[in-house]
Amino acid sequence: MSAKYIFGMHLGLHFLLLAPIILVLSILVNVTVSLTTAPPSEKKVKENTWTKALWREETIALQNVVWYKNFRIQALLLVLACFGMYADVFLMK
Repeated sequence: MSAKYIFGMHLGLHFLLLAPIILVLSILVNVTVSLTTAPPSEKKVKENTWTKALWREETIALQNVVWYKNFRIQALLLVLACFGMYADVFLMK
């Protein structure tokens, strides 16, 4: 879309067909950069790594949160709504 609207280029492909191409290019860039640069320090990695301890801390923090403000319940409802919409589309055929 950027190529079309910003740079005025016409690619001749529907934008949904470009998604797998962009995915592969993104993977290649990620792998290349990861292999050619030094690894980050353990401190930086630890701050951004999920652990069971982090899950337990969040669980304790969410005990006093009303259910409709709990982000885990919101995420679950969103996933269920998506499945519901997909099921509706497939059942309507």
